[in-house]
Amino acid sequence: MEGFGTRLKSAIKKTGLTQKSAAEKLNISTQALTNYISKNRIPEAMILYRIAKLCSVTMEWLLTGEDPTSVEKPGRTEEKGEINLGNIHLLPEETKVLHKFRQLSRDKQIKVEGIIEGLLICQECESRQEGEKVVKRKSKRERGRNAPNKK
Repeated sequence: MEGFGTRLKSAIKKTGLTQKSAAEKLNISTQALTNYISKNRIPEAMILYRIAKLCSVTMEWLLTGEDPTSVEKPGRTEEKGEINLGNIHLLPEETKVLHKFRQLSRDKQIKVEGIIEGLLICQECESRQEGEKVVKRKSKRERGRNAPNKK
């Protein structure tokens, strides 16, 4: 199965940049980029966002290998990307965030969307990793029960 590091390496290669020059453009060390590629380490959201922009790919594709354009988003209209909330009421803090978001330039709104997308994807990855840890712990316990007793 292709992992994050493989997708990152491929995306950088398609830009025509070397890993060193890509690291410079991303304002990270070459070693950090090498770790992301070879050890499948996931960068923090802002670095992930910069990588995605540099390589002209989505953060979702980098993290999951899935193309987000192939998934239809329910509740959106095709023409404007608007969402019909119907009878859904926003909490005061949600209204406050939405109001501030609308005050941003379109460029800044796109950056905020990228940050949120990255945080959600990271949260999903962390949940998966937590699930994997639980499975490993259960597996170790099972092996411990089945191991012969030493006296």
